[in-house]
Amino acid sequence: VYSSRFEGIHLRGGAVARGGLRWSDRREDFRTEVLGLMKAQMTKNAVIVPTGAKGGFVLKSAYQSSELAVEGLACYHTFIQGLLDITDNYQDDSIIKPEAIHCYDVVEDPYLVVAADKGTASFSDYANALSRKSNFWLDDAFASGGSAGYDHKVMGITAKGAWVSVEHHFDGLGFDIDNQPFTAVGIGDMAGDVFGNGLLLSKQVKLVAAFNHLSIFLDPNPDVALSFAERQRLFSLPRSNWNDYDNSLISQGGGIYSRKAKTIHLSEEVRASLGIDDEKLSPNALIKAILSAPVDLLWNGGIGTYVKATDELDSDVGDRANDALRINGADLACKVVGEGGNLGFTQKGRIEYALQGGCINTDSIDNSAGVDCSDHEVNIKILLNSVLSKGDMTAKQRDVLLESMTDDVAALVLNNNYQQNSAISMIQHECLSVWPILQRLIHILEKRANLDRALEKLPNDKLMQARKASGQGLMRPEISVLLAYTKQFLKVALLSEFEVIDKPLFQHVLNDYFPEALQNQYAEEIQTHRLAKEIVANQLINSLVNRLGIVFPSHFMDELKCSAAELVNLYSLVCQLFDIDSLWSLQSELEGKIDDDSMAGIKLRIRKWIEHTMYWFASNEKDTQVLTHYANSINSLKTNLNSLLTATEKKQIDVEVDKLMLLGVDSNLALKIAQIDVLYASLNAIKVHKNSEYALDDVTKGLFYQAGFLQLDWLYTHILKLSKDNTWEALSKRAMVDEYNQLCYVLLDSVLSLDAANIQLKLELWQQDNEVLIQHYLGLIEEVVSHEVVSLEKIVVLLSACWKLTVYEK
Repeated sequence: VYSSRFEGIHLRGGAVARGGLRWSDRREDFRTEVLGLMKAQMTKNAVIVPTGAKGGFVLKSAYQSSELAVEGLACYHTFIQGLLDITDNYQDDSIIKPEAIHCYDVVEDPYLVVAADKGTASFSDYANALSRKSNFWLDDAFASGGSAGYDHKVMGITAKGAWVSVEHHFDGLGFDIDNQPFTAVGIGDMAGDVFGNGLLLSKQVKLVAAFNHLSIFLDPNPDVALSFAERQRLFSLPRSNWNDYDNSLISQGGGIYSRKAKTIHLSEEVRASLGIDDEKLSPNALIKAILSAPVDLLWNGGIGTYVKATDELDSDVGDRANDALRINGADLACKVVGEGGNLGFTQKGRIEYALQGGCINTDSIDNSAGVDCSDHEVNIKILLNSVLSKGDMTAKQRDVLLESMTDDVAALVLNNNYQQNSAISMIQHECLSVWPILQRLIHILEKRANLDRALEKLPNDKLMQARKASGQGLMRPEISVLLAYTKQFLKVALLSEFEVIDKPLFQHVLNDYFPEALQNQYAEEIQTHRLAKEIVANQLINSLVNRLGIVFPSHFMDELKCSAAELVNLYSLVCQLFDIDSLWSLQSELEGKIDDDSMAGIKLRIRKWIEHTMYWFASNEKDTQVLTHYANSINSLKTNLNSLLTATEKKQIDVEVDKLMLLGVDSNLALKIAQIDVLYASLNAIKVHKNSEYALDDVTKGLFYQAGFLQLDWLYTHILKLSKDNTWEALSKRAMVDEYNQLCYVLLDSVLSLDAANIQLKLELWQQDNEVLIQHYLGLIEEVVSHEVVSLEKIVVLLSACWKLTVYEK
């Protein structure tokens, strides 16, 4: 958008995209600035419905400070109106094209939202007024966070989201920050949304130092309760600064100092708390000491880039104002970093810190709750605007309803932060074990998702080899990037195949995006939401990737040559069959209560169960219409499972339950986990039962009897242990699993076809008819068991011998 007074640009990464619109001060290169921010926003928006967008405008003339605000707002108005003038609109359900516009797009394009950003934080109501004036279909959903929207600072949503990351890091270190005091340094002050809200989220924070653009705050041995109360007072005080802090509450040796001072004399207490020997430092040197202090937490709630990598130049960072303050990632001595603010670290700085053992994600992970909250606001308003247009609700009633759902929206948003942190930990824990497949994923993302490894600071193939050899794997900041690209890649693929999705299966997915109050009152309107397709795709991919990781989805699609729609169809089928949501809810309650390795093992066990079951259905029952039959059968088996098992299986389950309970796992969850293997095995019995005249319990008993008699569980366990270091090994292992399941089915089916009065007699007849072959097979098993290594060749022989047991004399 051009004018004699300003110039503006708005860039979107897709048809449905959102991001901030800023008042830029970079007149010479603001287009480059907006492009870089738009790409970064695409990474941050991986958790929400739209992809990334960014806009910006610059004034063409210089103004006095008294005139600047008025001119900036006037140009913002014109910029917004210019964008609206060339955007498609809805009239009822029809698309209306703008007049006098030559449109190069071949598709309808009515989605345009803008968000507050640098210099425009208080402009949302102005933008929404223009939206109404233009009769734009989004009305006041056009710019989130206005007077009729969710106030992020009041909710503290961005800080709370970043604090979820902080808690996750500390949980991994075995530290409870809600009940144990911990030391922190910070960037910002209590008047700031992210800094202020964040440092009120635990009453155990010992803030020993912080700085903003004016002052340096030092409190070397703070009283936890008194300092919390004072921070709370400052947060409630309009436009407070560190100079408003009650000096009488600062511990001995501390104080508040101006950044304009030539030098600052440091007490013995301050030197001890910051781990330095210097008795006096310049303000800039003191800030560097604060950033590199040996504390538990560095909380970034400010503006600026303060940490880079050792091999980066300050000129590479693009934040000249803080060149004199910046340190290297290797200089950080804190245990955990929480990035509530944007761009506090360079990506290489994060990776350097993580490689030396520091706990850190990326800012796009930590502070994503703000944009997630805005996205929920926009989509809720789109829903309720359709109710308003019918006259079924007044604007005042809508606003009251919006406010009443504040806590529910926050819970939905923060759950996304929790899930993403858990996903990153899961991937980090397993990445070395799936290294070849992980490398293949990176190559796929390079070819098909525009991943630029150099730009995203991801290791090249040579460095990947070195990481694998050293046992380091990938760091959390690197995994954060791959998590975002994987979600974007799968969402684009799913949206292109959306008509293939089994829609009745996913109606609940659309409902679950919204607070329960809307689900109860406006279930019909939710199903006709204008962004229903995008919401469902986002929910499905977020759930799948957060829970199963970044490697499995693309590997599954590549191995089975299936589409993204088929992938999520199978995933949703399995989750519904086994009520996986409740199982995940139970295991998430264990976070911080059991050790990290045990927690990772439990998550892996559940995940592998889902993956194996998805493979089973892909090979055996591709039609999702079988859901009812399998769901009823599984529920029936669950109620009577113990009576169907052999004595050996019962003992194995009891032993596993005892082990899990000793770790601190609830008995209910322990039993569910211990029964995973037998429930998976029962799928073959349910398949046989579909075409059988016998009761499901009897068929299942027959399956478990055969499995125990022929030691099939032992065979299956060793098939799963086969190497998959390259593509051919992985394919071979997959073929073995498929053959094993087919063998279990055919063995049982062949027994049922024998001429005998009941299943027990059929099993006895089968054993008699195949006595010689069974003894030969069991002899092979005994011989193989005596060896330490069970190779692929031995498994091939065992499978072949077992297949012969399906041949009998009637």
